Amino acid sequence: MLFTWNRGFGPDQFGAAPRLRWIHSLSAGIEGLLFPEIIASQVLLTSTKGVHAKTMAHHAFALILALARGLDIFGRYQTSARWMGHAEDLPLQDLEGKTLAVVGLGTVGREVASLARTFGMTILASRRHLELGSDPLVDRLFGANELLEMLSLADVVVLSCALTKETAGLFDAEAFAAMRPGAYLINLARGGVVQEDALVKALSEGQLAGAGLDVFSEEPLPAGHPLWHLDRVIITPHVAVDSEGLRERASAIASENFRRFRAREPLLNVVRKDWGY
Repeated sequence: MLFTWNRGFGPDQFGAAPRLRWIHSLSAGIEGLLFPEIIASQVLLTSTKGVHAKTMAHHAFALILALARGLDIFGRYQTSARWMGHAEDLPLQDLEGKTLAVVGLGTVGREVASLARTFGMTILASRRHLELGSDPLVDRLFGANELLEMLSLADVVVLSCALTKETAGLFDAEAFAAMRPGAYLINLARGGVVQEDALVKALSEGQLAGAGLDVFSEEPLPAGHPLWHLDRVIITPHVAVDSEGLRERASAIASENFRRFRAREPLLNVVRKDWGY
């Protein structure tokens, strides 16, 4: 057995461990471990999926509320001691009555949907495997081939999907063109889900009203990247998973899986290697 991070183990190490039977990822995302040798093997792969869900959903709504209530704008005013009150044409919005779309209805996506319900929002969601059935938190469920239709109906789009061959570059110029003018994009998934040049263009041309971004194709985000300098873009440095209780929760899953492994009981969070999550 092996406990590792998403990118802490590669084909060479795997080839040197012929008796390996189980790998537990200390990350929720496991795309870095899904190289062909592991996919073709009988080695079990498990993850810490779910331990970050509430924290990430809270982070998503921190970004949504900051954009809706103009906190990024007021932050700039504060640095120059500038008082800009209600008489100004500020883009302050309510969430009640708005429509939120979740791309990837997993553990994080369901927590986002649950919070959206408390704000009185209509909730749409896309799911790759519709055979998993409907969800009581969601007003309307869409298949992967219905993404553009869902985007056209949403005021806020939250990305919480895994990075797979199907989702890599999923949010391209066509996806952004399908979104409502004035919509917000929140990305907590992986940077590779978004084509960043297309995102910059959509923001620069006003197709999107703003974005809250926690993940990027290249991390750290290079100092010269245009996303740093665009208005109505809030950047956080891949910290949506972080909280004071993270290590304790992750350790609890790892410890329980270790107990189950020794007792030959079914493990928690077994990855469907053919699905990529």
